[in-house]
Amino acid sequence: MGFSELKENAKKSLKGKYGDIIVMFIIVALISALAGALGAGLDNLLNLSKHEIVDLGFTTFTYTTTGLFTSLFALIVTGILGFGIIEYFLNISRNKEVNWKDIFNRKDMFVFYLILSLLVGLFTFLWSLLFIIPGIIAALSYSLVYYIKLDNPELEYMDTIKKSKELMNGHKWDFFLLQLSFIGWVLLVPFTLGILAFWLVPYMTVTECNFYNKLIEK
Repeated sequence: MGFSELKENAKKSLKGKYGDIIVMFIIVALISALAGALGAGLDNLLNLSKHEIVDLGFTTFTYTTTGLFTSLFALIVTGILGFGIIEYFLNISRNKEVNWKDIFNRKDMFVFYLILSLLVGLFTFLWSLLFIIPGIIAALSYSLVYYIKLDNPELEYMDTIKKSKELMNGHKWDFFLLQLSFIGWVLLVPFTLGILAFWLVPYMTVTECNFYNKLIEK
């Protein structure tokens, strides 16, 4: 599977869509910030967050542990927008027309997204207990679960995970190298104050979508 082809197709699919993508990013950021502010406000009001002071001898610093409502609201936002954002980029990779409002189209899959994410995280953690390499392999095996569910809404949780493992059989190393090929761009992001991410994240995500699209064509 040629990485250059996947990347070039991603660039072509993204052409003319960055304006809408930036609007989408801003909307997601605003919703997340609002949810975070509301959660933090409730946590402070009910004294559910804790401020800890760490003394290192030569200096001290204070950090705040996340409270119940901050975590809960973040979880709700992630669940509501999760599948919508993924489908947004999947549609771009398939050269379909998109609109930032599309990210709200899959809010009905809220519960499935959260439980599927929980299962993937749990299985990856359990494999990681054996050693770091099995954990990485497991993460790669489960990396297509969200795309698969969007294309196969009838699949249940374990069937979705099983399908991802089947699709990634023999392709995990390719997927790992594909992600690694972006490392140079990723390292540049901090030097642009994060601005580069507005271009890089869609580029990486649509390229990943193209990888998935190629696999299901076989």
